[in-house]
Amino acid sequence: MKRYLRIQVDHSRCVGSALCLATAPGYFELDDQHLSRPTTSVVPVSENVGAAAELCPMEAITLTELEDERDSGEHEDTRGTRRPPTPAAVPPRQAFTGPTYRR
Repeated sequence: MKRYLRIQVDHSRCVGSALCLATAPGYFELDDQHLSRPTTSVVPVSENVGAAAELCPMEAITLTELEDERDSGEHEDTRGTRRPPTPAAVPPRQAFTGPTYRR
């Protein structure tokens, strides 16, 4: 029996390092906000996807093992889906003041 994984990326934790794209090409992409998202939410079990989740510096990738692709509901294609940023995902911008030198 073929096993499947549901891939989820927590945008409140993702910093857009793109390690997942390098580790599992074709399974992840960056959205308009330069945050990772899966290209498809359910995929066959792959060592590359598991390695991407383990190497994520922010532990933003969650993998859920499924017995059957149908356990997930539908085989959802997430490309083109825009998700609004959560307040925790968007850090406040601060102006760089730099060091102050006095003479």
